[in-house]
Amino acid sequence: MIKVLYVDAKTNRGMELKGVLGSDEYNIDVAFTGWEGLGAAMLYNPDIMLLDLLIPVMDGVELLRLLRTEEKQAHLPVLGFTYPRNEDFEKRALEMTCAGIFEYPFQPDVLSEMIQQAVAATEEQKKSTEQKELPEPSK
Repeated sequence: MIKVLYVDAKTNRGMELKGVLGSDEYNIDVAFTGWEGLGAAMLYNPDIMLLDLLIPVMDGVELLRLLRTEEKQAHLPVLGFTYPRNEDFEKRALEMTCAGIFEYPFQPDVLSEMIQQAVAATEEQKKSTEQKELPEPSK
């Protein structure tokens, strides 16, 4: 089961996301501000974060920047969205290693595929990094 942290100030979209993705493959936690999202990411260690880049108080780009400074979550895959679309925020997020941008309203098949791909890519990256860190066998 993939642990998803969904960060969005609009409470109805969190419930909508749970309905769209279902509970068979995904365990979805919801945070409503950037600060809550940062705390939840550190506490719950999700497999992926879905992030409204336009959340109030601390926007999603700032949250992404702070995540990248935390060793525990530096490689957490993040898929961002803006509604209405905001190409400036989307571009800045991608420059800060956001794994991708998805569209609202949610398209279940597209979003599910993006989540699966981002999580799989991160797992591959972890495995590759772990293999590089293994000491050479002595002869």
